[in-house]
Amino acid sequence: MPRRVLPPGVLSKDGRKAFEATSQESDLACALILASYIDQCLASLLQAFLIESSITEKLLDPNGGLLGSFEARAQLAYTLALISKPEYQNLNRIAQIRNLFAHSHFDIKFEEAAVEKLCNDLILPPIQFHGTDTAQRAKAEESFRSTWLTTPRMKYVFNSILLANSIVLTAMGTTRRSRSEQTRTRPAI
Repeated sequence: MPRRVLPPGVLSKDGRKAFEATSQESDLACALILASYIDQCLASLLQAFLIESSITEKLLDPNGGLLGSFEARAQLAYTLALISKPEYQNLNRIAQIRNLFAHSHFDIKFEEAAVEKLCNDLILPPIQFHGTDTAQRAKAEESFRSTWLTTPRMKYVFNSILLANSIVLTAMGTTRRSRSEQTRTRPAI
């Protein structure tokens, strides 16, 4: 039986739990928890977009469905224009980071050269910094970066949480296709 895809409302509430869990766990657990959370967000987004059908459920099944992998879900979400190119690029980097952790028989850390490079390559999404003028907003952004984005782990955590949030918000605003919309007009013969 396919694992149930969680609705975006549930995932939205889980975002805080995911963030809190990563602050108390090892680097390995942090990398895996956030990648798994994002994978669930992608499944929820695709389920919200695709028609309601047992076929959709089979496609999204992580145990052999064509869209059961992180990579396949990210690729489809991008090609359907449900996520932006920078988000897609971040998803690829997060998947690579997850794989480095998951497939290492040693206890690796975010400071490992290959992991650190991928974390540094993550693209921070646009954030609205408040201030009365450009200089104040620039100062607020610099303060955020110098306080919260000082380590590869924090870059991974913040980018992952912001990306997951963006995916969940998109899922919440996506209208599921009905089967009647699926019907196409056939040319007369």
